[in-house]
Amino acid sequence: MADFVQFGKRLQLMRKQAGLSQEQLARSLDQRARASPPEEYRVVDGTLISRWERACVRAGRRWHPTRHYVLLLIDLFATQLTYESAQTWARQAGYVLAAKELERWFTPIVEAPRGEKALVFERNHEIRPITHNLPAPLSSFVGRRNELAILVDFLTRPRTRLVTIVGEGGVGKTRLALAVGHTLLEMQTSRSESAPFVDGIWFAPLAGVEMADPADLVNQLVFAVASVFSLPFQRMDSTPLAVLIDFLRSKRLLLILDNFEHLPGGVPFVLDLLANAPSVYILVTSRAPLDCQAEQLLVLQGLPVPASGEVDALDFASIQLFIERARQQDPHFYVDRQTLREISELAALVHGNPLAMELAARWIRHLSIAELAAAFRHEDGVLLSTRQPDVPLRHRSMEAVFEASWRLLSLEAQQALAKLTVFRGAFSRQAALAVTQDSVDQLQELVNHSLLHIVQESTGRKKYVLHELLRQFAALKLAALEKIQPGLEADIRRRHSDYYLGLAAKHVDALYSRDMNLVAEEMQAEFDNIRAAWEWAVQERSISTLTQAIAGLQAFYHVRSLYQEGEAVFARAAAVLSTTTVPCSKVAGAILELQLAQAFFLNLLHRYKDAAEVTQKVLTACEDQHVAAVTAVAQVEWGVAISLQGLHNVALQQLERAAQGAHQLDLPLVEARALHAMFRCLLPIGEIERANSVLEQALHLYQRTGNRLGESFVLRALGYVAHFQNEDEKALHFWEQAVSIYQELGDQPRLISIWQHLGDAYAALGDLGRAYQYYDAAYASREEVHDPRHAAHTADGFARLLIRLGRCVQARQLSQQALAELRQLGDQVGVIEALCTLGMAELQMGNAAAALARHQEALELSRISSASIYEGAILFGIGCALAAMDRCDEALDLYRQALNSRHAHGQSLSIAVKSEMAAVYLSQGRNADALALIKEVLPSLNSSAFSKLRDPLRVYFICYQVLQANQAANARSYLADAYTHLQTWAHSLEDELLRASFVQNVAVNRSIERAYRKQTD
Repeated sequence: MADFVQFGKRLQLMRKQAGLSQEQLARSLDQRARASPPEEYRVVDGTLISRWERACVRAGRRWHPTRHYVLLLIDLFATQLTYESAQTWARQAGYVLAAKELERWFTPIVEAPRGEKALVFERNHEIRPITHNLPAPLSSFVGRRNELAILVDFLTRPRTRLVTIVGEGGVGKTRLALAVGHTLLEMQTSRSESAPFVDGIWFAPLAGVEMADPADLVNQLVFAVASVFSLPFQRMDSTPLAVLIDFLRSKRLLLILDNFEHLPGGVPFVLDLLANAPSVYILVTSRAPLDCQAEQLLVLQGLPVPASGEVDALDFASIQLFIERARQQDPHFYVDRQTLREISELAALVHGNPLAMELAARWIRHLSIAELAAAFRHEDGVLLSTRQPDVPLRHRSMEAVFEASWRLLSLEAQQALAKLTVFRGAFSRQAALAVTQDSVDQLQELVNHSLLHIVQESTGRKKYVLHELLRQFAALKLAALEKIQPGLEADIRRRHSDYYLGLAAKHVDALYSRDMNLVAEEMQAEFDNIRAAWEWAVQERSISTLTQAIAGLQAFYHVRSLYQEGEAVFARAAAVLSTTTVPCSKVAGAILELQLAQAFFLNLLHRYKDAAEVTQKVLTACEDQHVAAVTAVAQVEWGVAISLQGLHNVALQQLERAAQGAHQLDLPLVEARALHAMFRCLLPIGEIERANSVLEQALHLYQRTGNRLGESFVLRALGYVAHFQNEDEKALHFWEQAVSIYQELGDQPRLISIWQHLGDAYAALGDLGRAYQYYDAAYASREEVHDPRHAAHTADGFARLLIRLGRCVQARQLSQQALAELRQLGDQVGVIEALCTLGMAELQMGNAAAALARHQEALELSRISSASIYEGAILFGIGCALAAMDRCDEALDLYRQALNSRHAHGQSLSIAVKSEMAAVYLSQGRNADALALIKEVLPSLNSSAFSKLRDPLRVYFICYQVLQANQAANARSYLADAYTHLQTWAHSLEDELLRASFVQNVAVNRSIERAYRKQTD
């Protein structure tokens, strides 16, 4: 909730502590703002600073900074702030900042005081290194100094956010773009305060993206760009493009899109990124312009070539490049005047094309420069006589260079080069040898002649890369070889598919192990080839290869949270196979497995109805085919889908059959998933002990198979059940184990997703300060998890905590938001919980009729969905609303129903209900009846159940009121205890405003304080 007065006071205090006048602060802000995007710039002077500090209102206009200027102010005063105080200060100005927006100054870490895992935010005093994925250069960068300077200048201007390097193939576009990236990286490291790309410089090669229909092309581009950030896709309510844009919206980064020329239909994608991510800059390499208004072009020609008879030929970059590369082959390569003239002639023949010069230099140990020039002239003449006259001279020259280089290779190396064209992007030596079935000698020959390059990835791995222009040339040679050796290309592509899909299959277990992150990164580096291999296998109906790879590919998409791509890939494959003209049992079986993989991701995307429909078709087909293993998996996915729609009893029967079948077939991971899913059915219907039992079994199975991710999911569920039973020390223990697993796996999104649970545990244990810290961080970072169900439950849980802290208006807003999202998702249990939270907020704000309506809706829904575990708490909420409306007899009746509810679970609800009944009796003048109930409550006030109450201080205060009304001698001691608890909890809240809200805005807390002061005065 905005509080402009407090924002201004804090601003004034920090400005004075920094020794700045209002004018000096304005100048410092202006300096920072001028490096920002132009649309964010505002004129700031000392007068405006004064208005911010005094929270001035003129003509109905409130003077306060924009969100961007709040971030600039945090940058200025970061040494005086912590993560939490920065968040609080921003909220006072009316903005909620995500954790990502603050990580430049504050780093979230997890430490373990007193054996507990606690989230602490500490000041990031060291300069944070700029993140990037730029491949390390393995050769020197020659020439292009002017172009490099121009591009750096373009990309450090606020208004130039799209720059395209245009030029022919081999002219050095990619090498120049990478040099720009490394130059900007060095500039940022040396002066990080003014770094324009604090969120990194990222290289996205697009050669592996295939031209397709517009919608599919956009998704391919999204996945290609998102892969460099390891961005997950879990949201069903957003397209992949929208998820990517949401991720980039607040980022300040440079994105290098390499090899865009074959994707003219992708221009709208680039413009969407620019329009929706105002601090993202894009550098494109292409053989053709994008032809849009925002584009700044740099046309790249060949390196300068000396004129005939030029005295200073050594000053030309084309000559320098040739000599440097030649000396890599022969350190004693000598250059005299004659040699210089010959090199100059050679450079003129290829128009200074860097790739051609490098290729020529590789032959220096075998041919003289004159012989090289003669070979090029010969091939150029052949091209001139055989190709269309409208082919540009430069293009013919490059083909001449390629053709000459091809002819100078051994026959074995020629064939190896042609075979390598099936690869997409970078590939390893092992892959090259397996696919081509050639020897290392042929690969080394290609490397020696610069036809194959070795690159070092940011991870340190070395790979081969084939220049795209050369790949296209060699692909023509492969087609020619196919005519001589029919079936050659199909054999190579089959080996390529077998190798990469075999790689996916091999890693299925490791992807869920302690090595998850390492293995996932390894697969990510190969994913252009894995995609190509999968697509070929689908089109060729290579059933055995496909079925072998399904589990590994599914696991990769799962651990990387690429749910949307996973669903689309498996759905498309199933659709293609279903068109097979002569289907057989193997094809039918593969379709079923693909549909189950699709259903798995549909469930993760919260598309439960779609998942149920797909799995129902699979189950129907299984009745005819009698495929026991497939049936068990289908039963699991169908059970998951319908359980999350509230059909708990039906789902439970299906999941029980699945678990039993999987156990008989010795499918431990299928059995574990079935048991884990059963917990979601058992808890709502009140079978808590059995829920614990199936979770313990699932945990054992995941631990036995080394599935760390599955183990973490079950630990979270065990914690949830323990929390539900008010065993919060036990819940915290389970959740901390899950935290340890996510830290071990390097899984930041899932680590963030557990913060809300830690907030629940600490709130129940009475540490409201730590609970707020966790929930504040969880809510601010909820979008980073990319799971709408998690985001909704986080908002709902935060709302419950805020009600306890007296921030009911904010709590109502959050619970309304959560309710709308959960309704959309079809999460019936979540809707019930959100309705109860909203009812609590309405009641605390004095809207008893609205609170009653919300709880009555929750009661009806709990009965429809068989979620009887919530009935006692809902009846209690209805009773509280009726009591607030002075409908006392009805309230007492509902309280009795709550006590008699089959699932009035635990002591805490009983205590709360009895104390509220006593309050009603007291209001009716039935003091003796009230005292009788309170005598049942008093022994529990010092027990573990006390801190688990929804409103424990209210229970204490009702006890005091009843004892006081009955003139009990110990009434004053209970008031003193209540006041002590109030002060202890208040002091756990570090934020002064939050502490004041807890004490002053919660009615019972205010009453306790007044009564205690009156008693002690």
